[in-house]
Amino acid sequence: MLSRTNFSSSTLVRLLAQATGVGAGAPRQDVAERLSQWLNAFDAVALHGIHQSVATAAPAAQAPSAAADTAQQAVTELFQRTRAALIAAITAHGRPPVPVPKARAATLQRTPAPVPEEPAADYSVFFKRHLALQRDMALKIAPLRAQARQVLARSAPQLRPLAALDALMEQTLGGREHKLLAQVPALLEKRFEQLRDTPGAGPAVFGREWEAIVLAELNLRLQPVVGLMEAWGASPQTTQ
Repeated sequence: MLSRTNFSSSTLVRLLAQATGVGAGAPRQDVAERLSQWLNAFDAVALHGIHQSVATAAPAAQAPSAAADTAQQAVTELFQRTRAALIAAITAHGRPPVPVPKARAATLQRTPAPVPEEPAADYSVFFKRHLALQRDMALKIAPLRAQARQVLARSAPQLRPLAALDALMEQTLGGREHKLLAQVPALLEKRFEQLRDTPGAGPAVFGREWEAIVLAELNLRLQPVVGLMEAWGASPQTTQ
């Protein structure tokens, strides 16, 4: 639930493969084998111990207390607000608003189609936007994940090993995830240049592709939080 076993089939990987022309392909190693290459001996021992606790934990025998239920609801609502705010930031960056002259305001009110902005001719615009959004996602999601973990640990004794497992996964794999996602903005430059030189395409088409990729990245970053919430029975909406 909390680990990501379908790396090559994730929406982000699929969209990046389409944009860059590099096939995702089937993983050559299973998840356990790849994970072993990312952890040192101490991390592996700790992960094994927590995994055993999760495997032997009995299911919850009773409903959470009123206090736990209130805390769960608070985190669920915070998740929805955080996700909505990040989606709004991504879509605003991908399609920034266009100043409308007052003389045309009345006409545009009767016209449903928005006036497109002059597309960016330089990839550095998208590159800087992407980096800024990645910083924003990291700053907002990290405390949300920590809060969800605390609530899960307090909900029932049987759920504490799951919270401990998530904390260890974030500690051991967070740095690698950060490095991998930091490469995404640079990977997309080739696609931008390709579309810029394609008749009928250009940066406007790239902007739509870029927006879809950043939204997929957001959902990927939110997956651990979704797993923690699902462990206590929440059903967060994370699909577009």
